[in-house]
Formats: sequence, C-alpha cells, structure tokens
Amino acid sequence: MPTPVLEIENLSVSFMTRTAEVPAVMDFSMKVFEGDAMGLVGESGCGKSTVALAIMQYLGGTGKIVGGSIKYRGKDMSTFSENELEDIRGSKIAMIYQEPMASLNPAMRVSSQLIEVPILHENITKEEAWERSIEMLQKVNLPDPERIMNAFPHQLSGGQQQRVALARALAPKPILLLMDEPFSNLDFDLREQMGLEISELLKENNITCIMVTHDQNDAFALGDEVGVMNKGSIVQWDTPYNLYHKPISRFVADFIGNGTFLPGKLVSQSMVDTKLGQLTSAVSLSFEIGAELDILLRPDDLVLDSNGDIRATVKRKAFKGADILYTLATNHTNDLLALFPSHTDIDLGDQVRLTLKADHVVAFPRLANKVT
Repeated sequence: MPTPVLEIENLSVSFMTRTAEVPAVMDFSMKVFEGDAMGLVGESGCGKSTVALAIMQYLGGTGKIVGGSIKYRGKDMSTFSENELEDIRGSKIAMIYQEPMASLNPAMRVSSQLIEVPILHENITKEEAWERSIEMLQKVNLPDPERIMNAFPHQLSGGQQQRVALARALAPKPILLLMDEPFSNLDFDLREQMGLEISELLKENNITCIMVTHDQNDAFALGDEVGVMNKGSIVQWDTPYNLYHKPISRFVADFIGNGTFLPGKLVSQSMVDTKLGQLTSAVSLSFEIGAELDILLRPDDLVLDSNGDIRATVKRKAFKGADILYTLATNHTNDLLALFPSHTDIDLGDQVRLTLKADHVVAFPRLANKVT
C-alpha cells in the first residue's frame, strides 16, 4: 500500500470567541494518495474551509487544535522543523482561494508573481522561469500570454485573475493543491469550463488535489471521491455516483442533487408499497416488515410513458439546457420532480403519464412530523 501524500487522523479544531471556545471540526479523517482529486462539500459553516486552512497554515491562524494529527508523506507535521515546514508551504503545497486577489499582489505585474515562485525554491534561471510561466499561462488557457505577463491584476477580468492564481499555484510544480471555493465568484458557464480544464490539467501533471466548495456540481466535476460535511464532521465519503444514488443518510439525500420523498410501507425485505405502486429493491432493505418509510425519488426515476399508470399535471418547469426539470402534481402524494430532455417541451397545466423506474430503492424511516 503506497504512503498517502496527506493523511489526517481524528482532527479537531476550535475557534475562540469572546465568550467561549467553539468547535469547528470534529474527528475529521481522510487519506489522499498521489494523483487523487478529492472534494469536500457542505453548507456554509460546516467546517470544510477550516480543514483546508489547517492543512495550508499548519493549523495556524486563529484555529486551535483540540486533537488529531496531519501527516505529510507519512511524517507527522508537528515533528517538522521550521525550515521543512516553510519548504512544504512554499513549494510542496499550494492553495487557491475563493478571491483570486488573496493569492496575487496588486502592485506586481503578472510576470513577477509567476516567476518569483519557482526561482525561490528551484535552481533555475530567470529565463527558464519566464518560459515556464508562459507555458503555465497557456496551460490554463489564457490567450496572449505575453500581454498577460505584463499586466497588473486589476487590469484582468475575474476569470483571468483566477486563471493567473492557478498558474501561480502550479508554477513550482506542487505535490498537493488545495482549492477553497475557487469558482464561486465566476458565472455558471465559466466555472463549469474551468472545472473541466483544471481537472484535465491536474490529471496530466499527476497533481494531488483537495477542493473545498459548497457547490456539489463543482465537487462532482473535479473529485474522484467527495466528502459531505455537516456540523464539523464527515457524513459520507464516496464517489459522486454513490452520493447521488446511494446516500447513507437523509441529510446526504437532501443535500445532494434534487429529489422528493414518497411515503411507503415495507411489505417484504425487497418490496415497498406506495401510492404510486409497488417498488422492488435489488438489495434487501434492513427495516422491520410493516415499517413506515420515506422513499427517495430522483428526477430521473420518473419516465414519460403514454401507457404509464401515474398521472400528473405540470405545475412548474425550470429549463436546464439539455433537460427541463418539471414539478408535477398528483392526486395521491406530494409534488414530484422529473427531468426530461428539453426537446420534450411540456406546457404548464398539461397532463402527463409516467412510469416509476427506481432501480435502486433508497429508503429512510418516516419522519414523525412528515405530512404526506
């Protein structure tokens, strides 16, 4: 088994307020191996950015370690000398922040910001550093790199600034790249484009990456595995596919993707009776027979079918480009969500017939106060 580039064991971090010590991260653990791309996703305040800052700043800043450890290449970072830590911060681990200007000096031209980084940590000439800087700007798809090199950050757009910040972080060829909400200030099309480009760039250069974000689409585009955080702890580490189709808790089911819950009753370990018909599970459901359940329905579990037994009326619709997300009203249960190709454009108020095709039944105990 190879040694992880980074291993965090039972990390707990708290912050001091005027009146109390407030936990921010509790018993957080993760292993990241060379070439891995990992995502941390969760709501604001869940502790994901604290994890990234703890790694980058060696648990510095205003944070206080309550317990746990961070190992780099198998060695506890608390045993590193100041020179070793400085080398790790400077050239082995790089970080990109939500605001690109946090990584860029507004008084320095792009050329100086890119060239100074590798020169400080490698035995290369200024000319070699210039050539590498041009190459990095080309790799992050910045047109006319010679012009960009001579510009100040304020002369660039937000997207260009973020690409320069990325090029600066990659210039010293780091082993590990941390990204904290790197696309949140960009418009949807640009953030999607940059997510794909960065993912390819990291794979090509075998750079290990951890990205922190509140946007699951960003995490899914980049991460081979994604950790969902809630109240300072990891709720589920898994592949994007499993987080969406096989959530292990109601919180993950609610947080990841779109979905609705359909009330049902377990009639056998593999069958649930609902108001929309019976659902058969490919795996045994670990509830008592007769248990009242809530069944997770994803929008793609509902299929248009002219002979379908489910009748519904289009209540709302949201255009998503290739698809349209419909909110459908029925006489038997709460509103349903369905995702159909956009060339099948159904008007508000139209009636449709559907078939339920939930290949993997995801069920949770019925909430006591749930209105169905």
